[in-house]
Amino acid sequence: MMRFTKMQSCGNDYVYITEFGNEPGRLAQLARFCSDRHRGIGSDGLIVICGSEKSDIRMRVFNPDGSEAEMCGNALRSAAALARMKGIICKDDITVETLGGKKSVRILSLDGGYCIAKSDLGVPEGFKAFEEPVSVRGRKFDISVLSLGNPHIAAFTSGIDRLNIKKYGPPLEKSGYFPNGANVHFYSVSPGGEIAARSWERGCGETLSCATGAAAAFAAARARGSCGGRAYVRHPGGTLLAESGGGRIFVTGETRLVFEGELLPEDIV
Repeated sequence: MMRFTKMQSCGNDYVYITEFGNEPGRLAQLARFCSDRHRGIGSDGLIVICGSEKSDIRMRVFNPDGSEAEMCGNALRSAAALARMKGIICKDDITVETLGGKKSVRILSLDGGYCIAKSDLGVPEGFKAFEEPVSVRGRKFDISVLSLGNPHIAAFTSGIDRLNIKKYGPPLEKSGYFPNGANVHFYSVSPGGEIAARSWERGCGETLSCATGAAAAFAAARARGSCGGRAYVRHPGGTLLAESGGGRIFVTGETRLVFEGELLPEDIV
């Protein structure tokens, strides 16, 4: 038997384990099972929390298709919160090793399985705002590209709630701005500076929220002069607070423990 924990942050849900080996093929298979919402547990992917020689913990992120991603902002807060809940870490400032670099999380409040945490996602790299709109399947988008340890395209548009994200997400994901594809975030900004966003993630599809996506949309909106150094980013699954300081981007939001269970041996073969 293997224990697992299901956690969600603004509807972005993952299965977390802390006691598995490093065999990539088996982890990919387990990620596909855990993510299956009809024949498995149901999630946006699998998170493996490991020991680290560089940080307090190491976080590995596996998409529903079994591919390994560099980083996930919502999972970052959840992994730190879970490590704190389980007593793996006994402090509120936690460093996390990821394939996208070393990140840090501050636990602001913790009450049972509910946590509010603030993550430092670092300085955006390779930021570029395109001067001319990009046409995708007959619709034009003002796009920006950047990396926060994982690749992002932020596409400014109107009518977010009505947008056919399955039509425009895949071609932008594979548009070639990043060699291995990108996470795509469609966003708009209200007159008061609040950002509305929807996210299409590599290896996953549309998710209810994305914290690094919130940071990407925030960075793009700031470059457009549409918001200041602090903005709420509203996703279908909930709202995150994005802030800028010293060139770095910080994202604050909730994370909740949903349930715990055990995986049967036949699930992890």
